[in-house]
Amino acid sequence: MNLLVIGNGLSAASMSYFAHEKGCKIFRLYHDDSIGGLCEDKFFPENNARMSRFGPHIFHTSYIDIWQFVNSIVPFMTYQNSPKALYKGKFYSLPFNLNTMQQVYGVQTAAEARLKIDADRELVEKPQNAEEMAKSVVGKTFYEMFQKSYSRKQWKKPVSKVAPEILARVPIRYTYNDNYFNDLFQGFPLNGYTDFITRIFDKAEVEFIDCSIEDFDLEQLVKLYKIDKVVVCDRPDVWFHKEAKDEMIPYGCT
Repeated sequence: MNLLVIGNGLSAASMSYFAHEKGCKIFRLYHDDSIGGLCEDKFFPENNARMSRFGPHIFHTSYIDIWQFVNSIVPFMTYQNSPKALYKGKFYSLPFNLNTMQQVYGVQTAAEARLKIDADRELVEKPQNAEEMAKSVVGKTFYEMFQKSYSRKQWKKPVSKVAPEILARVPIRYTYNDNYFNDLFQGFPLNGYTDFITRIFDKAEVEFIDCSIEDFDLEQLVKLYKIDKVVVCDRPDVWFHKEAKDEMIPYGCT
């Protein structure tokens, strides 16, 4: 089977790799020369530093077979994400945990913390935006201190205009665990994601198709390369709605 994979990120690379293992011939199409999608980065060996183009992405899983697989491509360095928030000159522990609650409310136990949070919540049965979601989950105090200004800065719009799902995924713990994720295995590819994803594509023996968005004609490509299946791991509007091309931004599926 001949498979056309459209995209340059982790999803496109994974699809290519496992389809190749099943005996498929892989062709790949992409709209720029970068590799990595939203995980794209650059590694500076002289400083042992890595710069992410679209922000850091921490690989995390509790499945040992997945962890063993990614480490078979390149070694992964372990990393635990325990961010801190700076508010009015003082650092606070995140994600929200007993350390944060002790700093803000002066509580000592999980029971005391629950009472404070419950009293501070503004419950909304079906939150319509991120502001309502945040106040329903963590309370007005935490929202005003940590989430309001950060969300505005991150999304460049009022929090009331941000989808509620964005803040629904923020963890809150009544323990002193400040690890953002609960998964057993967490880390980064040793030399960055672009190197990692490039190696996956190499192992899939991908044949690259030189075709710009302007010249893209799926029907013609299917006939020319005898394509049996097409997998789109990129923004469909970039390829299939030409009027959107002027607003195109680098994108990848994660």
